[in-house]
Amino acid sequence: MRFRTRRANIPQQDRDLFDLYGETVIQLVLAGGFQPQAPQLQNFANPPGRVQNATLWLRERRDEHEVRETRLEIVEWGVLIFVIVGVVVDGLLLAHDWTPNTPNATVDTTPVPPPPAPHPIQPSSPQPTPQAPKNH
Repeated sequence: MRFRTRRANIPQQDRDLFDLYGETVIQLVLAGGFQPQAPQLQNFANPPGRVQNATLWLRERRDEHEVRETRLEIVEWGVLIFVIVGVVVDGLLLAHDWTPNTPNATVDTTPVPPPPAPHPIQPSSPQPTPQAPKNH
C-alpha cells in the first residue's frame, strides 16, 4: 500500500520521450529484445544515463499505479463499511419491531363508507348548438 509517488529526477527531454512512447515500449527497449523503428529509440543508450533515467521513470509510473490502486481499495472498503452499517441498523430496527403496523401506532382502521351513487340526470329538450356567423 503506497500513498506517495517517488518522483524521478530526470531531464524533461527524457521524460517527454518516455511519455510519448509509453511504459510498454520503454520496458521492451530496456529488456533488449525490441528493435524499435523510431529514430529516437534506436540508439537508446546515448546520451549516457538515459537507461538509468528510464528505470527511474518506470519506477515512478509503477508508484503512480500503486497509489491509484490504494485509493480505489480505500473507497471499496468505505463502501463495504457503509453497507455493513446499513445492514446492522436495519437489523436493529427490525429487532425492535419498528414498523408502522405495530399496535402502538396510531392508524385509523375504521372502514371507509362507499361513495354515494350518482343521481340519474334526465335529459331535457336538446339545446341547439350555437354556430359562428359565416364570413363571405
